[in-house]
Amino acid sequence: MTQSSVPGTDDMSDQRALITLAETAEDAASGLYLFRGSLPQYATKITAIISELFANSSVLREIFHAYSDFQYQPSFWRIHEDMGLLISSSQATYQNVLLMFRRAPDRGHHQLVWEDMRYRMEREESLDLLQRVQLYTIFLKAQRDIIKCRRAADIRQVRRQLKIMLEAQETGSGLRTPRVIIDADQGSPLPIPRPRQAGTSSQSMSPLMSPSDVPEGWALPYPSATPPTAPDVPLPSPGFNSGSSPTLTSSQTSYESDKFAQTSPHLIHWAQNVFQGSSPATRFSEDYRLNSRSVCDGPREPGALYEMGQDGFQLAIALPFDSERFWVQMYWRQDDNRARIFIRTKDHEGHDLYHCTTMQSLKVIRQRSCIQLCTLSRIDDLYNQWARLNFYHYERMVLFYCTFVAMKYQDERELQSRQLHDFCELSQPAGGEELLYGGVIKDGDLAHNLRLFRDQGSGAVRLEASAYRGRMRDVPLWTAFVSRWANDPDWAGLEPGSRKIISLAVIRPPPYVFLSGYTPPQNTQGQYILPFVSRKDASHFIEVWNRLCNSFRA
Repeated sequence: MTQSSVPGTDDMSDQRALITLAETAEDAASGLYLFRGSLPQYATKITAIISELFANSSVLREIFHAYSDFQYQPSFWRIHEDMGLLISSSQATYQNVLLMFRRAPDRGHHQLVWEDMRYRMEREESLDLLQRVQLYTIFLKAQRDIIKCRRAADIRQVRRQLKIMLEAQETGSGLRTPRVIIDADQGSPLPIPRPRQAGTSSQSMSPLMSPSDVPEGWALPYPSATPPTAPDVPLPSPGFNSGSSPTLTSSQTSYESDKFAQTSPHLIHWAQNVFQGSSPATRFSEDYRLNSRSVCDGPREPGALYEMGQDGFQLAIALPFDSERFWVQMYWRQDDNRARIFIRTKDHEGHDLYHCTTMQSLKVIRQRSCIQLCTLSRIDDLYNQWARLNFYHYERMVLFYCTFVAMKYQDERELQSRQLHDFCELSQPAGGEELLYGGVIKDGDLAHNLRLFRDQGSGAVRLEASAYRGRMRDVPLWTAFVSRWANDPDWAGLEPGSRKIISLAVIRPPPYVFLSGYTPPQNTQGQYILPFVSRKDASHFIEVWNRLCNSFRA
């Protein structure tokens, strides 16, 4: 960064570099979402990496906005050299991820290119991808706190670790040209995310910085045509002990030093487990499905990411729609479970557009294969569409609905209107889910509603449990997709010696849970069970299940 106190061309270059780096982190996160489904053995780690990349982007945008504020601008000289170190290393890391996308023409090559990148980072550059993006988050937050005159974490050890890693990155930058794998059936490799339109707007910068994009005094990003020279980074502060550099493992959630306790890596929200790995995929019938594209009609909020970062929000989950043209991200704040929905899409010129609001301000309305998220007019109490999400598969619609509603009601604030309550919204209007059964089960001292649904648009069948009473009444607790057993009457049967407990032979995948730490009840054999409150409810469930099986076999 320049040390000029008057905004000028150098300052504009500084700002461009920040926003370009943030957008590159978002592109890397978006691409990794596709890899996660192909690599179930790495799904948990990739999910954490995606979260950290969005955290990187969020703090970069905070610093970007602070740079335009005369209140903070005089302090930017303090982070000048550290930001040079950060930009050089993080840009190298992000470009390695984008290069990995380019090397894989299809899902069949995802594991190969992932393991190639993993080997290079872990064995030759000292830190794996998760560890380094966690370091970037910690380092960036400290830089943000410095310019805002807050008490910043001691980052001497992190600086040391980043410097060692950057030296390893630069040593190898000109020695390898990874091969691009081309599938003969496809003829071309998988492209990296589409570059944004050229221009001066911060939303139109290319995700790959060229040397002309980098402000004077900031190191060139890697890789380049020739190995870049080492950046002019600061030496450790006096008194720094090089032997105190922390050793990181993928299982660590904080640094060994107590000084880092307040800067632990990004937390994992339960929603990430919901969308981790594969799930059944029952397509809506052609005559039922709407051919509408996902849209957001809410007001644009260009500063939403910055504001959420300021307010302590963290990313819970990011979901792509319409071939990744449209992204829905859910954020939450740990202190009070405040929940927000953030939508990122593009205009006709390819520029990013941002929309954001609280989940509690939205009502879910199903419109065949679409979900409408609607605000309530204060003037006439009518619903106004804020966004419409298009789904091809029933199960994905269900998981989105249950996750959204659960996060909305776990927010500690009360809803402002009863008209914003959500109750079995996938059953409405006619043509949605048909309620086949409703009864009450218990788990310890807690009573839950149990419902069995059959969707009329796809034919799929699912179970859902929700709270029986209280503030969370009818909010989804767990759901299980059971279509594959809907022709087997023996799948559900009474437990030996019981007239109220029904065991389910198998549920794969296991029930999807929408509350942190909760597990549906199981018997000693590991089978999921339905402990009904009354024998009448249990026998009625068996009757309904048998009728359903007969209808499937007819």
